[in-house]
Amino acid sequence: MKASTFFKSTTLVLALMGTMTCCANQSKKNAETEATTDKFESADWQLYNLRGKVKSCTESKVMAELVGTDQLKAMDEEPMVQEMKFDESGWLLSNSYYVRSTTSRKAAEYGYNPNDAEVVVKVKRNDKGYITEFEGTHKKFGEDYDGHFRIDNSFDDHGNLTTSDFIGWEWTTTTNYKYDTQDVYAEIEQLFGDYGETTKETATVKVIETDAHGNWTKAYLFCKNTLETESLESDEKVISKGDDTYYILTRKITYWE
Repeated sequence: MKASTFFKSTTLVLALMGTMTCCANQSKKNAETEATTDKFESADWQLYNLRGKVKSCTESKVMAELVGTDQLKAMDEEPMVQEMKFDESGWLLSNSYYVRSTTSRKAAEYGYNPNDAEVVVKVKRNDKGYITEFEGTHKKFGEDYDGHFRIDNSFDDHGNLTTSDFIGWEWTTTTNYKYDTQDVYAEIEQLFGDYGETTKETATVKVIETDAHGNWTKAYLFCKNTLETESLESDEKVISKGDDTYYILTRKITYWE
């Protein structure tokens, strides 16, 4: 077995940043911008809840402390950052765990993990073009490698991501999404499974700024956490409340002209 710690330490957080580990209870336009709401113009843009002809989206997530009842102040620490890139037609070029190698839409779609070029990442789509699966497999070690992963996506009739299951070497994560009438995140719940423990994170997002295309560019996350563990003495599960956590998310988005 060949060891790799990348996915354990960073990939899940970064991959799911792109789909916002949160729930949206309200949106607030930038006071200086009369924002409009563009349509989702490709399946890959919609996967990341991006409207308009997006060329790149760089997201930063930093821990914060609560100030008052609903304001956050960033803590002095290094943010987690990921970038998604798309071609002019909205086809995904890269994210934190995938760089596309395929040049033709008629060919089998595959790429590689930018953190380990020996891991080949294959992409599967449904008949509507939505990505239903990413799978990373090592060229030499195959699935017998702790960098092996699979992400299974499910969608609703509007093309919105409803469930994303991450299956890693020894841990899993299920993320469930609900949307409002504008196809904006309404509620998101994450379940992290690791060595007999399950952490449930439910977050509320307060959108602070949006751009002219209707994409949020700054948001606050208010997260509530619970931990479920199995008793060593019985089959009973013990549920305990974790500490509330807070984050500030920002997105720098560029568009094809």
